[in-house]
Amino acid sequence: ASLYAFIFGNVASLFSNIDARKTEYWNNIDSVMQYFNFRNVPRKVAGQVRDYYEYMWAQKRGLKEDNLLRDLPEPLQLQLMQHLAKDLLTEVPLFKYSSPYLKDVLLKCMRNETYPPGVEIVKEGEVGKDIYFISMGAAVVITDGGKTQHCTLGSGEYFGDLSMLLKEKRTGSVKTVSYCEVFILTGEKFDEIKQTYKEFKSVMAKMSAEKSEKMAALLLEGVIL
Repeated sequence: ASLYAFIFGNVASLFSNIDARKTEYWNNIDSVMQYFNFRNVPRKVAGQVRDYYEYMWAQKRGLKEDNLLRDLPEPLQLQLMQHLAKDLLTEVPLFKYSSPYLKDVLLKCMRNETYPPGVEIVKEGEVGKDIYFISMGAAVVITDGGKTQHCTLGSGEYFGDLSMLLKEKRTGSVKTVSYCEVFILTGEKFDEIKQTYKEFKSVMAKMSAEKSEKMAALLLEGVIL
């Protein structure tokens, strides 16, 4: 009887903690909505923010990977990143041609971001500073202020390297069509790795030579992301 009481008590405690965290999460959202109302934020924008929070709760229980990773020791951080980015490690040339050690360095330098549908991850006219790797979801490449649609990018595809490396303004935008989970390698981290690891230059050369058909077609159309 005491064993059943112990198990029941632990399960009850677990559900109690989940309910408490959920209540706190939604109380915070309600506070944000009240602030939006006070500041006369348009309903459409407020609705998009609420939808985003709902997605984050439904998919991740309100946790952000970066916050979670900060609380873990480095070996566990790396193991978790290897799992979250497992498709990128086999499909993206930047990782595919890197040594195991360099792969780990790249993973530790990246941060994860979640983008809701209908937002521009990068915008036409800006100079690129980061490289973006899509791990889940889909985004469309557009030009002329959204009048022209070129192709859809999905899991395992990346963009942002050309504008960053050439230091030229983007001639296209990338707009999400669903929730997108994206890993980001900042230009600052990119430069640090390039200066520290000699093999990185040869990896970048192979990456540049192995452009996907989509990216090759975009270049022929004069689209730089």
